[in-house]
Amino acid sequence: MAVGRVRRSRREGRRGQSAVAPLAEGQKIYISSRYRESRSKMNRMSVTSLKTWMLPFLLALGGVLSDYLTTTIGLKMGFFETNPQYSPVWALLVFWGAITILTLTLPRKKTWTVAANGLALSSFIGAANNTLVILGLFSGLQF
Repeated sequence: MAVGRVRRSRREGRRGQSAVAPLAEGQKIYISSRYRESRSKMNRMSVTSLKTWMLPFLLALGGVLSDYLTTTIGLKMGFFETNPQYSPVWALLVFWGAITILTLTLPRKKTWTVAANGLALSSFIGAANNTLVILGLFSGLQF
């Protein structure tokens, strides 16, 4: 089962490139199962590492969005923001910047995972505080 003839010129041979002749009619390309297994294993590894890398950023995004949502609900109920300069965009930039610094400075071990995810989860503190104020469990500032 020939895959095709490999033609190399002197020039291509030096660079390590090759040109593959087209298959004749009726010839098929067979990929070994070992190759397929290694490719699927590499794909699983890259997806897994991508998920662990993105998780703190997605958690911070969720925390900032939930804080913004509860702040908006509280403002509609008559409460006011203690920090008039609050902006969810700046909050998100601060959290993502801190997570990026942690990513670049800490080694990729359990310490990195705990620190990055803990920092990302701290973005939910504002939403928790706003929820407790809306429910009446904490006293808030009203007009």
